Amino acid sequence: YRIPYLVYAHGKEIMGLSVKARQRLRTVAADARRMIAVSEATAARLEENGIPRERIAVIRNGTTTIPEDELGAPRGGEPVILAVGRLVRRKGFHLLIASMPTLAERGWRLRVVGAGPEEAALREQVTRAGLETAVTLTGAISEDQLWAEYRRASIFALPAVDDADGFEGLGIVLLEAAAFGLPLVGFAGGAV
Repeated sequence: YRIPYLVYAHGKEIMGLSVKARQRLRTVAADARRMIAVSEATAARLEENGIPRERIAVIRNGTTTIPEDELGAPRGGEPVILAVGRLVRRKGFHLLIASMPTLAERGWRLRVVGAGPEEAALREQVTRAGLETAVTLTGAISEDQLWAEYRRASIFALPAVDDADGFEGLGIVLLEAAAFGLPLVGFAGGAV
């Protein structure tokens, strides 16, 4: 049909490709008007998969429009670290929980917002470490509840790590946290 198209790459879908899958990616890229990467890190991964740099444009994702009355977080009270995302290993939430014994002694609390396949393992990690009063896993919550979490937080953390399952192409939650004026902490993985 020769319909013009763009191909967006976020991260996970271009990790660990077989030889055959890499060839398909190159074929799709050759026919596409342009390959769009959500970050320089994602663009580099496309290049590693044989896509010429001149075929790649970096267009960073935006974030949900946050109502102005939601901004201006009323901070105070106990210090809270907020982490938001799908509960998968590459998001690194297990590393945050592992750091909490020392931080909890200093009065810090951790709130992890999200759901996913690692939820049971993370809850078990919290229990084994005796951190039930310091670490809260909220599960999935509404957007209004998420805005309240951002307002309550003292700092935002995204400890994403690269692994065989993928990398963090662009943590949109970092953009949301920044919109709320939170200090951001991230690990040197993917585009964080």
